Amino acid sequence: MHAAETDVRQIRDRFETGMVVQSDLLAAEVQLAEFRQQEVQTAGDLITAHAFLNTALGLPVQTPQKITNPPLEKAFSVPEPEELIRLALLRRPDYARANFSVQSAEKKVRGARGQYLPRVDLFSSYGMSSRDLVSGTPDYAVGAGLTYNLFDLGRGAKLEQARAAQSLATAEQEHLANQIRLEVVRAYQEFVSARERLALASRAVEQAEEALRIVRDRYQEGFLIITEVLRAQTALVRARLNLLAARYDYYISYAHILLASGGLTDVQPFVS
Repeated sequence: MHAAETDVRQIRDRFETGMVVQSDLLAAEVQLAEFRQQEVQTAGDLITAHAFLNTALGLPVQTPQKITNPPLEKAFSVPEPEELIRLALLRRPDYARANFSVQSAEKKVRGARGQYLPRVDLFSSYGMSSRDLVSGTPDYAVGAGLTYNLFDLGRGAKLEQARAAQSLATAEQEHLANQIRLEVVRAYQEFVSARERLALASRAVEQAEEALRIVRDRYQEGFLIITEVLRAQTALVRARLNLLAARYDYYISYAHILLASGGLTDVQPFVS
């Protein structure tokens, strides 16, 4: 919008001196009005974004916020998918919980099998037969007892129940592992795509800036009409907006990788 205001002033001066026609001035003023409408819309979007942020923080929606760290141009280092999957299976709490469930089911199976084994009890005793501790004779006994339950008809059902629970826990663990692998691969591919789009958007801004400079110079020399300048301005604005969107997607895709691999523990990678 500031660039459009500058163009309007310059074209108005050129119109007053008779160097351009009135249609050029009107076209520049229309372009400036469109940019002002975009500014009003963006101001509303900013208020809405602050409200979403306050809601996420559990604060009243009208709480004032000051964003001090805008998304900077930075490069995130990401391991290969195989390493990310390995880290995810080590660090993700949902997979650790599934692993504990499998271990608990295995212990229940061992406990159910143990009911088929006899129980061995060892005992011992020691005593002293005398009126005093010096002249008495000691006596002791050591023994063992073996117990086996022949009439527990529910042992088989308990073992089968424990084995079914183990199979279910193992299947759920494998299903979760497959889901984690899919989430990691999807997050990695989204990150790669966002990284490529960011590089393209950065080059597009540089090209749009250079194109606008050339078009303005040629317009000043009278070789082009105002429509070409306005089109170049619009292209530059669009390229800058695309760059911001690509940078946002790049940040979010990296956060998705950290989340999928169990490494999203703080926001330090995004602000430092």
